[in-house]
Amino acid sequence: MEETESMRYEEFVKKLLEQQIGTGILDPAKLPQLGLYVDQAASLLNRQLVGEARDSKEEGITKSMVNNYTKHRLLPRPKNKKYSSDHLILMTYVLHLKGILSMQDIQLLIKPLVENHESPYEDKIDLEALYQITGELQRKEQAYLLEAAEKDIEQIKERLAEIDLADDDMLGMFLLAVNLSVRANAQKALAEQLIQQFYASQAKTTAKTAAKADAEMKAAARAMARAEKAKAAKALKAAKNSKPAKTAKPEKATKSPL
Repeated sequence: MEETESMRYEEFVKKLLEQQIGTGILDPAKLPQLGLYVDQAASLLNRQLVGEARDSKEEGITKSMVNNYTKHRLLPRPKNKKYSSDHLILMTYVLHLKGILSMQDIQLLIKPLVENHESPYEDKIDLEALYQITGELQRKEQAYLLEAAEKDIEQIKERLAEIDLADDDMLGMFLLAVNLSVRANAQKALAEQLIQQFYASQAKTTAKTAAKADAEMKAAARAMARAEKAKAAKALKAAKNSKPAKTAKPEKATKSPL
């Protein structure tokens, strides 16, 4: 705490950002090839994603959270109560998103990956390769954030100097925090629009197509049932009309009088 108080705010911000670089990113190479029970899965993700930098008051990843994600189809169902590396990667994506997006948006975003994992017909998406790309982008973004923050700090100091407040760390921190928040809100809004305009509209189209196909199948089934009923009625009528005529009883022979 004393070290923080003795720092200028720009030094403090730089130190925080440098500490964040490389953190919160899953390493697929370190994922076990054997399935893990839910407690083991939560413990592994807490070590790799949360780590020692987490606030001690924060709950972290729990068994109930994992079970809840599975219940709401954010994760495929575990096989024999064990979670594979694919489960852990999907779980990590959910954890990345849950602080920014609504649960409904996360479901729209994750659903195609879950359905692909469970489908016996589709070619499987390589989730480890997919997350490798995510990790690369995250590291690049963290480095960019440090660079952007340093530029923001310089601009803030220059503008505050113009109004004779260059040495006011509180106002410098205030302006930087506001700018970071505005930037985060803009990125959040863009992500939500992407999901709503692509995934939500796609989901509606899929639902309409499925509903139309279901209605057509039901109509075809009803038409088939009517045709079968008419065919049965026709066969019954034909059977009645083709019954053989009753043969006349032979006349009784009359006895000739003797």
